[in-house]
Amino acid sequence: MQSLRGRLLVTVAIALSPVLLFAGIRAMLDSQKAMEQRREQLIFVSETSIDKIEQSLNSADLILDLYEDLIREGGCGDFTENIRENLPYVTNVARFDVEGTAICSLARDPGYKLFKEGWNTRLREGEEAFRTDAFYYPPAEKWLFATLRRTEDSDGNYSGSVGIGIDIGALVNMIEEDQDEQGIEIAIVDRDGTVFGGSRITDVSTEDIEEVSASSDSVLDVVKDGEGQQLDRVIRHVGGGNIFAMITRPSPGLFSEFSLRPAATIGVPVLTFLIVLVAVWISIERSVLKWFWPLRRMTAAYAVGKYDYTHEESFNAAPQEIARLASTLENMARRIGSRDEQLREAIAIRDASVKEIHHRIKNNLQIVSSFVRLQMRPLKQPYARSVLANVRNRIDALSIVHQTLYQHERLETVELGSFFHALLDHLKGALGIEEIGGRLTWEVADVEVPSDDAIPMALFILEAVTNSVKYALETGRGKEINITLRDKDDSLILTIQDDGKGAVEMDQEDNDGLGAKLMSAFTRQLGAELVQETTDEGYCVELRIPKK
Repeated sequence: MQSLRGRLLVTVAIALSPVLLFAGIRAMLDSQKAMEQRREQLIFVSETSIDKIEQSLNSADLILDLYEDLIREGGCGDFTENIRENLPYVTNVARFDVEGTAICSLARDPGYKLFKEGWNTRLREGEEAFRTDAFYYPPAEKWLFATLRRTEDSDGNYSGSVGIGIDIGALVNMIEEDQDEQGIEIAIVDRDGTVFGGSRITDVSTEDIEEVSASSDSVLDVVKDGEGQQLDRVIRHVGGGNIFAMITRPSPGLFSEFSLRPAATIGVPVLTFLIVLVAVWISIERSVLKWFWPLRRMTAAYAVGKYDYTHEESFNAAPQEIARLASTLENMARRIGSRDEQLREAIAIRDASVKEIHHRIKNNLQIVSSFVRLQMRPLKQPYARSVLANVRNRIDALSIVHQTLYQHERLETVELGSFFHALLDHLKGALGIEEIGGRLTWEVADVEVPSDDAIPMALFILEAVTNSVKYALETGRGKEINITLRDKDDSLILTIQDDGKGAVEMDQEDNDGLGAKLMSAFTRQLGAELVQETTDEGYCVELRIPKK
């Protein structure tokens, strides 16, 4: 069963749930918008950086076009000195013959070969100019890429090439220094995923490279560096060839605008929701439930009959409805108390009257019993004396029943333990069981039965015990009569058993007698089941009485 507090809180929560739903949708949209802004910002940085890289490469190609004649004449050193300040990322200028051997070079002494033989083959076969893929140059311990241009003699024959080398690391550093935003790192990635010019990420998966190569759009993803820090990353293709620019930036932290804005969108309604629930909780506790406890103590006192109970706290400060309820309960208790007192007085008068009636009936029965005893004295015939003795015993049994009823606190029920004890103790003496050498024992469960059932049960016992005395003890065939009353499930089982074989003679001689008829009548009156059995061990009669 749900409490009032719980029901009200659930009702308020359901009423406020649309606010949380709308806030959640708004927070999701804000989160998506924040992610889009982060992507756009980083993509803008990447596009700007890539434009600068391509501009720098184009500037190098343009310089190579302008100074081709100077380089061809062996002026590598003069050329480099003229542009070093403007193009600090240019690491080498060289002139190569038809075999790809350096004739003049800024980075090292002439006589070395082109880094890859295939480059010279491409120029010899007629390709005018091209930009190489990125390559690692061990002598300089740098990642480079070069622009090579074919040269011809006056007859149009291939006479070699001129080239300019670009230091990728220097180019990236130059672009990073020009960035306005803090935390931006630019690195170059080749088609195999090798990263150079960067320190945060050491390699890129080939799947990411293939995805970037197949798409013309930039994708923002979040990765972790070697220290576990989250980074926003964008990879963009740089011109032709196998060069990619990778721009990274630390992802916004927990307290950045990108996380605080969605958090505020959902946080404020959630906080409001919680504040409302707490306010409702406190309001219920102080305005309603606080007064339930004194009301509960008040009704508990009324329930046990303390109708004059008054709570120590006044209900004047309680809400109007609860104060009215308390006043109504007090008025009801006073009326019930007054009526209860009247009923108790009436019941006391009734009980006194009923007890007096039982007492008088008991006295009258004793007088009748005395008359029967006086009538027995002049009689000489044993049969007549026996008949009157049976009558007297039945009258005495009725007398004991009425005596028990007026001595008992509750008139409507009889406690069988004390009742049977008084009855059987009387029968033991009235029937002279001990005088004839017999013994009467009993074991009775402590149960209560209606008064209307006690009388037929007592008379049934009287007839059964009288039968056992007559056919077992007086004939010398038995010595003991045992009576038990068991409380079993939904019935009471009354058993009278002797150790003689008198039942056979009873069946033959007294089956149609008054005792048998009375036992059958008492059985029907109780709505019980009668079972009689004669064995070699004696006679047993069992009465199964259903509980009411």
